[in-house]
Amino acid sequence: MRVSLFFVIPLSLATTALAWWQGVKGKDFLTPPPSAILAVQQRSLHQERAKELSDLEKTAVAEPTTAVLVKPILMPSIDPTLAIEEPKKAEEIIEVGDTTKSPGLDAYAQFSEKGSSYFIQLATLLETSGEIHRSLLAWERVYDFSSPDEEQRQLATAAITRLRPQVPAWIIDPTARTGVTIHVGCGAQTATQLTPILKEIVEFLSEKSSGIIRFSSEISVGKSASALSPPIALWFSSHVNPSQISRTIIMPSSAADSAQMRNSLLRSLYKIFRDEIGTQNSYKQPIALIPSTSDPSAFFQTYVTRLHWLEFSKRLSKTP
Repeated sequence: MRVSLFFVIPLSLATTALAWWQGVKGKDFLTPPPSAILAVQQRSLHQERAKELSDLEKTAVAEPTTAVLVKPILMPSIDPTLAIEEPKKAEEIIEVGDTTKSPGLDAYAQFSEKGSSYFIQLATLLETSGEIHRSLLAWERVYDFSSPDEEQRQLATAAITRLRPQVPAWIIDPTARTGVTIHVGCGAQTATQLTPILKEIVEFLSEKSSGIIRFSSEISVGKSASALSPPIALWFSSHVNPSQISRTIIMPSSAADSAQMRNSLLRSLYKIFRDEIGTQNSYKQPIALIPSTSDPSAFFQTYVTRLHWLEFSKRLSKTP
């Protein structure tokens, strides 16, 4: 059966008001409670808080009194792009010396400990600055005061070949040159063949020494009981002191033509020259002859420096 809202709403309000009245009648909300009741309430509240704290202490985990061992963990490698770059080395200072003064033939030899690369940088800097004469001296130090590798040797060879024709002879006055004699001991038939060849060699070596040495030649003809031509003996001696001689090389006297004989003589003379320089600890020897070299004149033009020529002249001129 449906009840009309006219009855439901007044009944709901009356029920709520009756329940509220039953609960609050006889209550005094304005007068504060006695102090005894407040004391009991506060004591009860303190006891409840003390119990809660006690329960928390019992359930709390005690801190460890000893160190805890932890297995080490491998850290990931640092990204190389984020790594701190090491400071770059300062560029080596190239010392060109006092270019207002004439250099000695041994100029820049004091930098021998710096090696071939230093001499190459020095020579390049000097050439670009227009100091052709000093540049040639620095390039020569690559050969007589350092040990170049193949690439450095090629650079020095090209530079010396390019620069030498641009500088004058080191000694222009003929009277200031050191006299050195090329001695040849051979048979009569060989002597006739060697005369023009030796004249050419004397002029060639005198020119390549940059005026430091004045070469001459002397042929000694020996007698042989055999019909065959005896071998050729070669050595150097000093004009000033003929008793001061180099070592002697013996070579065959047979040759297909004058060009072959000339190359054989130059090859033997280069070996003697190189051995004499090798007796000095101050300088590097010119490089050894390559067996397949047909024309050894290039070795005198490139690998023998002016300082080598000067040392060779001193070596033969000194008192034994």
